[in-house]
Amino acid sequence: MTAIQVMGALALVLVILGTIFNFLIFLTCFLRLRKQVTFIFFLFLSVADTVALYGWNIVHFFVAFFGRGLILSTIPSCRFVSFYQYVASQTSAWILVLMSLERLLSILIKRWRLQIFKVKHAVISSFICVGIICLINSNVLFKYGH
Repeated sequence: MTAIQVMGALALVLVILGTIFNFLIFLTCFLRLRKQVTFIFFLFLSVADTVALYGWNIVHFFVAFFGRGLILSTIPSCRFVSFYQYVASQTSAWILVLMSLERLLSILIKRWRLQIFKVKHAVISSFICVGIICLINSNVLFKYGH
């Protein structure tokens, strides 16, 4: 087994374990803790991390074992996968920023969670964050590779 195949196998193991654990996090947050603002952000984070995990590691697996990325065989598919990878990784990072900001404001402002920022606002702000990231990276869909 060559070094590239070892890296491909590790990428596949990462995808399998990451999917299992992110799914467990999603279920735990959704079924038991969805009434708390921080865990709404964890819901979005588990989805974004799973998407990012597939975007980066499946390509490495296909290259290691099949010689080329099967999903990267045409320019439109390459553009879509690149867009997908950029959006997933940036969404993951910005959801962490939103979560940290919410935690900071809940410490600094005594009534932040009771009166101002509720679960509905966490969901809306997360969707707005994803939408802005998609808009910022939308140029990849049209101009990437030219």
